[in-house]
Amino acid sequence: MSGLLARPDQQAERLVLYRQALAGLEALAASRPQVFTFPLFDHMERLGLLLVECGQPEAALGMAGQAIARLHAGSATDACLQDRQPAPALMAQMLNVQAHAYTAMGHDADRLRTLTAMVSIHDALVAEGRAFYRWFQARGLSALAACQMHMGNHEHALRTCRESITLFRTFMVDAHSGDRFREMEDITGSRPDFACALLEQARVQEAFSYHAAARESVMEAATILKELCARDPAAWRQLLAEALTMLCILPPAPMAHASGALAGLEYGVSSYRELALLHPHLFMPELAHSLAALCAGQLHAAPPAWACALETGREATALYVTLQADAPDLYRAALADSRYRLSVCHHGLEQIDQATDSLKAALAQYRHLADSKPAEFRKPLARCLLDLMMYHTTYKQYETALQSAHEAAALYTDLAQSDREAYQPDLKKIRDQQAVSRKKLRR
Repeated sequence: MSGLLARPDQQAERLVLYRQALAGLEALAASRPQVFTFPLFDHMERLGLLLVECGQPEAALGMAGQAIARLHAGSATDACLQDRQPAPALMAQMLNVQAHAYTAMGHDADRLRTLTAMVSIHDALVAEGRAFYRWFQARGLSALAACQMHMGNHEHALRTCRESITLFRTFMVDAHSGDRFREMEDITGSRPDFACALLEQARVQEAFSYHAAARESVMEAATILKELCARDPAAWRQLLAEALTMLCILPPAPMAHASGALAGLEYGVSSYRELALLHPHLFMPELAHSLAALCAGQLHAAPPAWACALETGREATALYVTLQADAPDLYRAALADSRYRLSVCHHGLEQIDQATDSLKAALAQYRHLADSKPAEFRKPLARCLLDLMMYHTTYKQYETALQSAHEAAALYTDLAQSDREAYQPDLKKIRDQQAVSRKKLRR
């Protein structure tokens, strides 16, 4: 039943069910340890991680400590367990809970000590010929690398990441080579951990400015996560977004063509386009956001890719129109930004009529937004009015230009109170244009 309560707002209900199940499993393990000790420890690991997730790391530490004491006392090391789940593996499960708790509490030294002990247990199990534990060994090394990276031990973190990735690859090759892992029904369970390990490796590689290697790691992780999202969007969409964000902020290769800087953005669009075909209601927002980011990137390219940006911007705007119709407050700002980018595209292509139309559409949205959130939207509203003033001047519509200039001047004067240096040039431009328009009207 706890598996049905997957939303963040259902954590309290899940916690109640987990605790109720724990009481029952403890009673069963006391009467039939050879059957129920393994399910008990597996459940305690899940409960401990949920406690950490719910902001109760101290409770998780306490529960794991009691379980470890039980193992040291020998009450959970019945010989009948040895073939199914050796006692050291049960210890590693509780150390995993402790490591997560120490992470949440910011106790880096304890986290490092605990992860090192957990990895040592899995090393020993693999050395005994229990190849199945190579997965846990690789996952533990990835967590250890993250800890080393956090503590500033970058060289150790890089070595640990490489070892983790190698073990993951070996494990997955072995798993597909026969029936060595009959106890694992779905070997794809290792792929999310492998993707996380690749992302951790990319972070470490980027710390050494190994940009090409980091990009390769992120690309492999994103490919895996995209496939996982196609099957289970709710579980993996956030991690996919993280991977695609990393891909976009990584510096391009030194000798890459100018379009190479847009490769990460283009990959994000293609990924979300595929997922939106499978799950349109879930991934339409991500597709719209990725198209908006690509449009902005194309506008900032050197030289700007005006025509490509216009095509991308039109698709993004169409999606935002659809999204805003269902959730006006949620997507109004994104739609306003997208319409403004369209006006910039048209202006770059010297399509002044279309630029003016898009700008007016953006202005209407920004007015609505500035009414409710002036601190956040006065700046884009002022920018729109300044641009509109210039378009009216181009068409020799001096009276209308003066109206836009007057409103823009009031907004920029207000903005300049907090940052005069930033907004003074715009104020000067407005006042100069006001003088020109008045002079033209007197004539």
